[in-house]
Amino acid sequence: MSGPPGTGNASLALRAAHELAERFPDGQLMLDLRGMDDDPPDAELLLRVLKALGVADRELAMTGPQGHPGPCRQVLAERRCLLVLDNARDEAQVRPLLPGAGDSMVLVTSRRMLTGLESVHRLSLGTLSSAEAAVLLTVLVGRERADADPGALAEVAGHFGHLPLARLPGGSRRSAGSPLTDGDAANAARNGSSTAPKPSLVLMARPVT
Repeated sequence: MSGPPGTGNASLALRAAHELAERFPDGQLMLDLRGMDDDPPDAELLLRVLKALGVADRELAMTGPQGHPGPCRQVLAERRCLLVLDNARDEAQVRPLLPGAGDSMVLVTSRRMLTGLESVHRLSLGTLSSAEAAVLLTVLVGRERADADPGALAEVAGHFGHLPLARLPGGSRRSAGSPLTDGDAANAARNGSSTAPKPSLVLMARPVT
């Protein structure tokens, strides 16, 4: 899944992971690859995945950091796991975590289309149209408030750049408050794109050990 920040790549991947969880009884993992960092901790994150999958410390010590991709691919090939790789920088960062065979599934999100990955299904997410943005904001603030001032609704939606996730914080606050005002557009511009920090590794089900 690819798209600019705010299009909902990670949210969609997580929703899919929860919907598909029963098909992958050996574990579901979400890993933030921190691809936009100046120096993403690729080796550290790969080690944490291996530990979460139950690979013994002795085996990890024997292979060493350079050999960790092999055991990772082998474990994923032998089990039915779902791995969500969020915020990937490029194809090289993702490849060590892709199983070469078996029944595991990997969902990858990135700001750019990873065209160098072979035999994958790609989904590109974009911005909402003006009408779609208005509909989403109406759902968040309520029909009564939206109909009371369509101009303010359009202005607030415009300040979010038609990005679906950027609209959630401001819209959620207004749903419990007073009608939309001109000040909401300014608040939206300041606060709409803020996001809470994500953990680097989320274990959504206990892996087989």
